[in-house]
Amino acid sequence: MTNQDRIDTATQAAASLVRAVAEVGQFLTTGSTQTLSECDSSFLERVASTMADFAWNGKARAQNELEEGLTELAVAVELLSANFTLPDGSDCLSPDEKEAIQRLSNAATARWELDRGEPIRVEQLAALAGVSEKTVRTATNPKSANPLPVTKSGYWTFIEAEDALAWLGRRKDFTPTHLGAQGPQQPQITDAAVLGTTCQNWRETADLSLDQLAHALQWGPEQALAYSGIESQAPGNVIAEFPPQALQQLALHLDLPDPAAFAREAYAVLALAHAAALSATQINHPA
Repeated sequence: MTNQDRIDTATQAAASLVRAVAEVGQFLTTGSTQTLSECDSSFLERVASTMADFAWNGKARAQNELEEGLTELAVAVELLSANFTLPDGSDCLSPDEKEAIQRLSNAATARWELDRGEPIRVEQLAALAGVSEKTVRTATNPKSANPLPVTKSGYWTFIEAEDALAWLGRRKDFTPTHLGAQGPQQPQITDAAVLGTTCQNWRETADLSLDQLAHALQWGPEQALAYSGIESQAPGNVIAEFPPQALQQLALHLDLPDPAAFAREAYAVLALAHAAALSATQINHPA
């Protein structure tokens, strides 16, 4: 399912929720079980569309608009516990529509909390990533490669913002939050996947092609090819082309919030990639 599919599904579910509330109200007041063909659901549809765009496309709005949207979604989720089955057995709201509203609320809340450095729950991370809770729980398995760290607090399982953003950063279908002119959020560069995704997201935010970026920073063919390897998440042996100073110049040109931190973290990742490439070469082709 694409992000646009998720947005459309959530918006349609919001309209169905408003209609379901109206139909139940109609039955309670008049005894009629007639389906309402017309119902003014425009307000909640706008809220759902805005918050879905924020949740899955990362398009931030004014803080007060997002706070109000989260409040409206919380009310909508509370309404889901109501009985939307009429005496004739017809359901005013389908299980899929209920799930769509719940996932929208979880996804929007997850992005809101992560943008503020706060931990999120497993179901919230799953909704934001567009995957099942089982997928996230599998990623937290200590026996898996590079497990996603979690903390327990009573009934709930939480994931720290830094760890959640690093995990999301390795997913090509995740879009970091676009904060106006500031661009996407800058995650901690923990591995080649996060490095590649971060570079690509910020380059695209700057509306630069690979050739335009190489021209602006006066890269030669070898350095441009090395950068392409970084974005494709397979840097290999490119450390000679990208010392810390070159990485900081890249971050400055792409307008990252903390170019120095990016340079330090990215160089450490490239150093590990260089060591792995060198070891593989020497082991496979001994002198």
